[in-house]
Amino acid sequence: MIIERDKLLGELRAVIAGLNDEETTQQSNCFVFNKGLVMTYNDEAACRLKSSLHITAAINANKMLGMLEKWPEKEIEFKRGKGRLQFKGKNKRGHLNTEDDITLPIKDVEPPSSWTVLPSKFWNAVSGVSGCASGSSESPHLCCIHITQKWVEACDGTQAARMVMKTPFPKPILLQEKALQRIINLEMTKFSETKNWVHFRNKNGLTASCHKNFEDYPTDTLSEVFKTKGTPTTLPKDLKKMVDRLKVFIDEGKGSQWLSVSLSPNTAKISATGKYGGQTERKKVSYNGKAVGFYINPQLLYRLSDKNDECEITEQTIKIKKDKFMYATSLWVPPTEQDEE
Repeated sequence: MIIERDKLLGELRAVIAGLNDEETTQQSNCFVFNKGLVMTYNDEAACRLKSSLHITAAINANKMLGMLEKWPEKEIEFKRGKGRLQFKGKNKRGHLNTEDDITLPIKDVEPPSSWTVLPSKFWNAVSGVSGCASGSSESPHLCCIHITQKWVEACDGTQAARMVMKTPFPKPILLQEKALQRIINLEMTKFSETKNWVHFRNKNGLTASCHKNFEDYPTDTLSEVFKTKGTPTTLPKDLKKMVDRLKVFIDEGKGSQWLSVSLSPNTAKISATGKYGGQTERKKVSYNGKAVGFYINPQLLYRLSDKNDECEITEQTIKIKKDKFMYATSLWVPPTEQDEE
């Protein structure tokens, strides 16, 4: 069979989200071809798409992509052999080894039935809150994005974000943030929900499925945090440059990545102290509450300034609200005193 190189390459790139470089699941590092489809499946996502290569086999994904990406001609002639897929062009030929028995557990993914259109801003909401999901946690729900009828949210136990929007999901669901990140740029426009999976589909017919998580989620607690009123303040305009200067003095050792922040009426004092020195900067701010002090990760200060310069300080949190987006992070005071300049 003769196939256009760019067409096949596009099909394979579309299902990359379901791959793992290491074979964590049977054939999870392979493109699996069966019944006119190319499929991928790992512990986080599963993808399916119609394929122009009509064979039944599993082929190492990295090797197949590497071959296609460097192929110089527009067309490739493929021929199926036992344990191999032969290919040839002008003055060149070769083969890819194949696994002829399909062991990919994609049959465990329940097939979608009816499809519902996603709101146009759904993926913007997912992207907006995803930075607040934990990368790794003993509490699986903290690694998830929580989708309800009224909002999309995430929390890692220290910081939380919520985007208020109407969604077509009939009941709250939890999906792994890593799984959603794999498909967030695939322009998915519809979804279908089955017992254990949520399936997404785009206009090209690509289907990506994410496994549901059935942990409890602290959405009521987050609602209380976001409702709590605090003292309004304005972050310094040149906050990023200030943090860059102070980071010079932060020790690289674990547990030392903190800036000391003190707020008093009209004044903010931010300090960094490490083994080899320290530095303190003072800035005027619009703050009229009682004096508070806390420690905060420098990268978190970057995020706060990216989202908005207007915020509220409560006894436990810094909160930001911009349009329908809400963000809160805990004020953390270490158990032992640290020296300040």
